[in-house]
Order: sequence, then structure tokens, then C-alpha cells
Amino acid sequence: MYSNQKKGAFAAFANAFVAIVTIYVAVVMIGLDVLTDQSLFAEIAINNPTPLIIQDVMKFISAACWSVLYVTLFKQLHNAAIVRMKIATLFGFISILLLLTNSIFSLITINQAGELAAANSENANDLNRMIGILAMATIFTNGLWYLLTSWTALKANQLPKGLNYFGLAIGAISLIPILGIFALLLSIIWFIWLGRVLFKEASVQAHRIV
Repeated sequence: MYSNQKKGAFAAFANAFVAIVTIYVAVVMIGLDVLTDQSLFAEIAINNPTPLIIQDVMKFISAACWSVLYVTLFKQLHNAAIVRMKIATLFGFISILLLLTNSIFSLITINQAGELAAANSENANDLNRMIGILAMATIFTNGLWYLLTSWTALKANQLPKGLNYFGLAIGAISLIPILGIFALLLSIIWFIWLGRVLFKEASVQAHRIV
């Protein structure tokens, strides 16, 4: 069990780093106005696509980290509520699938940005609309995972109560797509908190085995 918790701790810390990089790239390197202005997005995709590509790479890394966290917490909490944790984990992996699909569509849009801008076609709008929908769906389904997992941990008296209530708050915020950026910001604290808890539990388990 302690090996599983240790992996979960490293995944949590890594996801905190990914979230920080993602926010930095979005706010500093890209600019929030680009996210709502298709002409600005097309311009940066054509002339300076590196920040956009970094964001998409971060999504792949985040998907890997989340996979480890879903499995870690399922193993830790499934005895408390097997059906609820199965549903939570299902929502989690659906969220990963949506995130990866979002990233793939985004990379396609970046790769074809010049052609789409020149053609001024409806395909560009359709792709951007799909990317936005996938992003919101990713946040929403992951929010359901937060809610179910945090509720299970709270009822089973596992993990710190403060961490569980914090997870419930992030889950609730994630159900409102427009507040997705706030959920990402709060998740940094949650990842670091969870990572420390899992790492401490892994250390205790290791000492017991010795």
C-alpha cells in the first residue's frame, strides 16, 4: 500500500507543478484576451505557437498524473464505498479522455492555423467551439470525481477533514464552467496538501513494514 501512496504523492506534486506552468503560460505567455478572441488566437498560433504547444504538452502530463491519482485514491477508499468509488473513478477517466481529445484538437488547430485563417472557413470556428466544449466537459467530469471522492473520504474518516472539505469546494466550483480557472488555482493547494498527506502515510507504512 505504501508504494501506491508514494506514487500518488509524486503524481500530486507533479500535477501541482503542471497547474502552475499552465496558469503561467496562459496568463503571461499567451494572455487571457487570446482565449476569447479568435483572431488573436489565430495570430499567435501562426506566429508564435510555442506557448500553445506547451499548454497541450502539459495536458498530456496532467492526464498521466491524474491517472495515478485516480488509481491511488480508488485503492485507498474503495473499501469504504466500492460503488461510489467506481463511479468516481469512471468520471475521472472520462475526464482524462476528454482532456486528451481537447489537446489533440488543439494541436490540429495550431498545425492548420495558417490554412484555416487563409480560408476563413467555418471549420476554424467549429474546431475552436469543440475545443471549448471539451475543456468545459473535462472540468465538469473531474469536478464530479472531486465531489464523490472527497465525500467518500469524509464519510470514511480517511484523509484530513480539511482536505476533504476543500476537495468538495473544488468539485462544486468545477460544476460551473466559467469558474474553471479558479478550480485550477485551488487545485494547486489541494495537490500539494494531498501529496504531503500521501507521502506521510507512505513513510508511516514503510516504517511499520521495517
